[in-house]
Amino acid sequence: EGEGLGNKFLANIREVNAIAQVVRVFEDKNIAHVHNQIDPVNDIEVIRTELELADLESKQKREEKAKTPHLETEFPSGGQASKDLPPLSLLADKKTIFVFNVSEQQLKEKWRPDSKIMEIIGNSEYVVICNNFELLLSESSPEEQKIYLEEMGLEESGLDTLIKKSYKALNLITFLTTGEDETRAWTAEKNTPIPRASRAIHTDFEKLFIRAEVIPWQKLVEAGSWGKARENGTLKLVGRDYIVQDGDVVEIKI
Repeated sequence: EGEGLGNKFLANIREVNAIAQVVRVFEDKNIAHVHNQIDPVNDIEVIRTELELADLESKQKREEKAKTPHLETEFPSGGQASKDLPPLSLLADKKTIFVFNVSEQQLKEKWRPDSKIMEIIGNSEYVVICNNFELLLSESSPEEQKIYLEEMGLEESGLDTLIKKSYKALNLITFLTTGEDETRAWTAEKNTPIPRASRAIHTDFEKLFIRAEVIPWQKLVEAGSWGKARENGTLKLVGRDYIVQDGDVVEIKI
């Protein structure tokens, strides 16, 4: 019915590579819920239905467009006309990460989705987050963050977990470059040859690539410096066919 952002919202998420759906789990009478009840399963089903209806509408529009070129060009069938149109970006096909927003008490009690929720989300990744706690962490020093996380029995923040799950869902890895001035992280898809991955650093690098020196970051930290790593043989010289790995520290020769 186009409530809220309506179709504009659907148009926005049609461009994304994956969807993070925030699902309310916490009870709080001071914060309204559109259906006046806390029911994660129903909320997930409502959004899923919205996306499926939007996809249905897209398919119907596609059929209408296919008929138009079919009539204009007098194709014997609409098959070729359909092929000439750009591929459909269906919302229901996108990978989804479910972000369950819990209270601080639920976070302490290690809340996890029950069997009904697990049945509806299937094999999708999920993260349990308390937004109030994440806000507290974001406004705290690293030392304070460590104390708060220990008090909650957590190894890392919910946001950090969400970032990692997002990378996994999108099939991405992180590689690094380092020097005297700075160390920087870059993003590439898994199973990418190093020349193509190096485009993230500079678009010319793929074309001008000669070779690279590569070391896993843990081994570089153990060695203490790039020079020491070269001396002890943990620095590897690679060519164009090397597949960059998550956590590689690289120096590109062009």
